[in-house]
Amino acid sequence: MSQNRRRNSGTSPFFVQAASASVLVPFIAMCAGLVLTVGQADGVQRPDDLSRLAPGMISAVLIPLGLVLAFWGFVGAAVNGKYGTMIIGVIGLALNGFIVCAAITSFSLAKKVAEKRRAEEAKLASDDWIPKGEGWHIDREARFAIQFPDGWEVVEQPQPGITVYALSPIDGLTDTFRENIVITAGRAGPRDDPLDFMTLELNAARAQGMQVKEHRRGTKEIRGVVWHFIEYDQFTPVTSAEVIAYTTIRYGQSYVVVCSNQFGTRGEFGETFNAAIDSLHVP
Repeated sequence: MSQNRRRNSGTSPFFVQAASASVLVPFIAMCAGLVLTVGQADGVQRPDDLSRLAPGMISAVLIPLGLVLAFWGFVGAAVNGKYGTMIIGVIGLALNGFIVCAAITSFSLAKKVAEKRRAEEAKLASDDWIPKGEGWHIDREARFAIQFPDGWEVVEQPQPGITVYALSPIDGLTDTFRENIVITAGRAGPRDDPLDFMTLELNAARAQGMQVKEHRRGTKEIRGVVWHFIEYDQFTPVTSAEVIAYTTIRYGQSYVVVCSNQFGTRGEFGETFNAAIDSLHVP
């Protein structure tokens, strides 16, 4: 009787097949998920397309199945003394268990990211970042506030690419240069870097036929937000100016603030520019 059992177990080693299959299951799940993910990477938004859930659904079905098969194979091998198959079962348990732990960790991280995003959206939807008091130029759509110098002319949305700028008053007939503060706010991608916007600012000046002489770069913290700045001079056949530009990115919004004064007058307008820059509020 015992010999017949051994023969039957030898001719129908389902636990061996189960152990082997448990090792393959994680790779099948990953390959299926990869194929579906690549197939959807066409940039088309499908809010109602259930196929976007397919990779997770496949893993949710296959990985528990892999654990069951691995456990079945391990127990069957232990009962029948198939130590080689036991090792395969242990490998299957380890692989499937690792993927389960990775999935739990990924879910936890995704949950934290979603909570952080909701908190950011709630912050942006509120007016908590808006300063109190008078004398502020507040742009709720572009999400910034600044105190321009007293008596300066403020012009909103004068041309595409510029959000607002302020011009110094004309001081007599000999005043041919109006010092200015120009603010540009726009959308920023997740891979955009504030330094890229500084480079764009310099390239824009050169594209307009200006000669640019860069002096220094650095960072400045304004109300807990790190801004990058660059100081440079720009020259044209008609006029020359000293420029300091600040840039940062906050919650998918880029900000570029450019302060310009006539060449050689930075000592006169430096404090005016610093006061305006230090007043900047962004979420």
